[in-house]
Amino acid sequence: MENRLYNLSSLEKISGGNTDFIKKMIQLFKEITPKSVQQLKEAIHNNEPEEAGKIAHSMKPSIDQMGISSLHQTIRELERLKSEPIKPEEVDSLVHKLETTLDTVYKQLDEQ
Repeated sequence: MENRLYNLSSLEKISGGNTDFIKKMIQLFKEITPKSVQQLKEAIHNNEPEEAGKIAHSMKPSIDQMGISSLHQTIRELERLKSEPIKPEEVDSLVHKLETTLDTVYKQLDEQ
């Protein structure tokens, strides 16, 4: 597939080529990540930046493991919320990028 927003090479490496493991990890990613995004949005909406930063921190390993390089910096910027203020419009832009990129990744994973 051209222009994939994800890269499973890291997942393939740790799985030792076990395709069932890879499929299970992809399924878990598709189940857990949307819930985390929703929790992140709720924390931001409720003006709980520390909680939002913690949620972003918890999402970082799975985004990295799925090789979604376009979100590498985005998730780290959102993680900063737990320790320093970020302008609301910047937060909105980061969350929008996170959401739209993940939506595309989910679709691409379904098509593979």
